[in-house]
Amino acid sequence: MTLIRVFFTGAVVAVAAACSRDTGATVTPLPPLAAIRYVNAIPDTGPVNFRLVDNRIDFSPNLISATFRAFSVYQALAVGTRDLAIFHDDTLAQYATQVHAQTSVAAVDDARYTVVYMGFLRAAGTPADQAVVFTDVAPTPAAGKFGVRLIHAGAGLGNVDVVVHRTSQAVPTPQATNVAFGAASAYFEVDTSLTGTDAITIRVRNTGTATDVATATVSIGARGTASADPLPGSRVEGTVFTYVLTPRSVAGSRAPQTAAFAAPALIELLDRRPAPTRTFP
Repeated sequence: MTLIRVFFTGAVVAVAAACSRDTGATVTPLPPLAAIRYVNAIPDTGPVNFRLVDNRIDFSPNLISATFRAFSVYQALAVGTRDLAIFHDDTLAQYATQVHAQTSVAAVDDARYTVVYMGFLRAAGTPADQAVVFTDVAPTPAAGKFGVRLIHAGAGLGNVDVVVHRTSQAVPTPQATNVAFGAASAYFEVDTSLTGTDAITIRVRNTGTATDVATATVSIGARGTASADPLPGSRVEGTVFTYVLTPRSVAGSRAPQTAAFAAPALIELLDRRPAPTRTFP
C-alpha cells in the first residue's frame, strides 16, 4: 500500500508541474487566402470534376460530380499559382483520369475568382470546351441600388445584350451590350425600391434585337431588421449578383434532358452580400 501511495503522489506532482507550464491554447494564424467558385456550362457531356492539381492540400477546394449548370459557392483558396484540371467523372480509373481542360489561377490575397467550364466537349461542337477564369471585383452599390453583371457561357448563342427592369415597367434600353461568348459584362446598378408584388426581370437578348435568349426573375431577398440580417436580393441595397448564360443541353448527350434544360437559361450567383443590420445588446 505504501508503494501505491508513493507512486500516486508522484503522478500528481508530475501533472501539477506540467500544468504549471501550460501557456494556454495555441492559435495558428490563417495564411493569405483568396476565394474561388466553379460553374459547369458544358451542355454535351455528363458530370465533371474540378480539381486543383498543384500538390497543395490545404485550402484547395474541388467540385465533384458537377452536372451541366452545377456550380459552387465561394470557397477559401490558398494564394499563389494554382493549377486546375477538369476531369471526366467516372468510377473507372481509365475514364476518371481523362483530363478535359486545364488552366491556372494566379490567386492573390483577398481576391475572388469564378472558373467557368464552357463550350462543347464533342469534337463536332464549336466553340470547343475551355476553362475560363474571371476575376470578380464586385462593386459596393450606391444607396438604394443592387449590382448585376453577366458572364456569357452560352456556346453557340452569339453576342448578347442585357436588360434588367421591373416586371411592371416597359423594357428599357440594354444596360450592357454586345457581350461575346467567353466574356463578362461590366457590373451595373439597378434600383431596389420595389413594392407589392413587383419584381426584377433580367433579359438576355440577341444583340441589337428584342428577341430574348433567356430570362430570369432576380431573387427578391428581404430587407434586414435589428433582429435579423438581410437576405440578398433585388429589394436589398448592397447585393451584387453575377448571372451566367448557359445554352440548352445537347439532345442525345449525357447532359440532363429534362424540360428545364431544353432552352438556354441563366444561373444566379451571389457576389456580394448586403451589410448586416442586426444589433446586439
